[in-house]
Amino acid sequence: VKYLVENAQCSVNAQNLQDLAKALSGVTTAGAGGHYEVNPSAASTALHGACFGGHLEIVEYLIEHDADYFILNQALETPIKNGYGNAKIRNFFEKFLILGYSQIGETLPKVPITEKTTATTVFDCIWEHKSLSSNEWHSFSENESKELSQSLIVSP
Repeated sequence: VKYLVENAQCSVNAQNLQDLAKALSGVTTAGAGGHYEVNPSAASTALHGACFGGHLEIVEYLIEHDADYFILNQALETPIKNGYGNAKIRNFFEKFLILGYSQIGETLPKVPITEKTTATTVFDCIWEHKSLSSNEWHSFSENESKELSQSLIVSP
């Protein structure tokens, strides 16, 4: 992996068997019943494989080199989901990702926080401010924090 990334300059986010766009487009194939058959390993990245196989050192290396842990394969799985069944990988992501500030989340995220724009999204952040004349930080109230979070969402 190190040789491919550093010497051969391969992208850490390259997806194999790039049939994802075809599967998601609704186009059918001449397979069983004319429907497209999802291949769970298609459109997977090296990070998907490393997570699925429980290869923690490779997972850490790929993430250090900007591997996308939210990229979807053809089965609509992220590398995080692929590694969820392996305690080492799950523990790594639970420590690596911020699961919450005011509430500690029980599950690993499925999308980056920048994509959480649904009505059911819980905005779990703490907003603080400080005056120019003081080094002391003050927290906004829960309602003010929610309002600030909502105001920063860009509508699709």
